[in-house]
Amino acid sequence: MPTERAEPVSLQFYEEVGPLVTELGRAMCVALDQGHAVLCAVSDATRLILEEQLVKRGIDVSDARTRGQYVYLDGVTVLSQVTHNGRPDAVRFRDVVGWEVESLVREYPGVWMYGELAAIMWTQGNERGAVEIDRLWASLAESEPVVLCVAFPLEALSWPIVVKALQAEVAEQIRALAKGSPIGLAILHGPTGD
Repeated sequence: MPTERAEPVSLQFYEEVGPLVTELGRAMCVALDQGHAVLCAVSDATRLILEEQLVKRGIDVSDARTRGQYVYLDGVTVLSQVTHNGRPDAVRFRDVVGWEVESLVREYPGVWMYGELAAIMWTQGNERGAVEIDRLWASLAESEPVVLCVAFPLEALSWPIVVKALQAEVAEQIRALAKGSPIGLAILHGPTGD
């Protein structure tokens, strides 16, 4: 992880799990090798696959966990702790996940995070909750010096709630990049007045 703050959130699409896990394992290994911390909030099945990737790359997982450099949070348990009536709660999320991240930020030069909380909610049929928990992850990444990777099922791109959220996010990014240029103004003051 570079000392200069990079973009905290990266969006990549994978059609198959294999390349995603390989990429995540490589990123985790680099972070740990460079003395950074890694926090994963994933299912137990994903944890086993990721840890297998680390072992293949020569990382002593139990040592990293004992030193506190590698933190695993069970995704299903975390969701039960941070939701109320099926909706993610920002205060609970901050108390559970945010607290862990803040502890790691104080101790390590950088923190790399991977979460599949949104994907777990999505597979449970809670699309709105998945979008909300994804926003909580993103807000955490914006408030702390961390790098965040979040996996989301590709089929999510077809749901109206996700399409609307993605359109709003893309429009906001374009406005930020345009910084007052005519194209930025055209997007900001589009034909519908949005």
